[in-house]
Amino acid sequence: MDLGATDASNIVPDEFKAGMVTVSRDRVTATDAGQRAVLDAIPDTGTNTLVTRMLTAIIVAVAPDDAARSALEGLMVTKEYKNDFFDRAEAIGEAKAKAKVLVKILNVRAIDLTSEQSDLILSCTDSAQLDRWVDRALVATSADEVFKD
Repeated sequence: MDLGATDASNIVPDEFKAGMVTVSRDRVTATDAGQRAVLDAIPDTGTNTLVTRMLTAIIVAVAPDDAARSALEGLMVTKEYKNDFFDRAEAIGEAKAKAKVLVKILNVRAIDLTSEQSDLILSCTDSAQLDRWVDRALVATSADEVFKD
C-alpha cells in the first residue's frame, strides 16, 4: 500500500505524510530498528490525540506483511511505547462530560451554584467524585447537599 499525500487527511502534518510514503516504499517497518524509528517519530509530529491515533493506524496499515504488523502492534503495547496520554485524555474527556451533566442536572432542578462550586465541578477530573455528586444532585434540594463531605 503506497500512502501518497492525496490519500492522507488534511490534518496529518506534511512532514509525516512524506515520511509515511518513505516507510511504505522502503518497507522500513519490516525491521525492529525501522519499527522503533517509526514509532519514535510520532511524538515529533506535535499532533493532537485524534491525529496521533490516526497516524498509529496508518503505520500499522502500511506494514509490509502480517509479521511486521504484529511486531508493530506488539511494540505499541510495551511500556516503552504505550502512551498513557490516550488513557489520561479519555479519562479527562469522560470527567468533563460528567461535569457538564452535573451542571445541567443542577440547572434543571433550579439549584443555584456559587462561582466556586461551579469552578469546582468544571475543574474536577475525578470521575468517582463526579459520580457521587451526580447521585446527590438527583435528590438534593441545595448545592450544599451535593457537596457535603
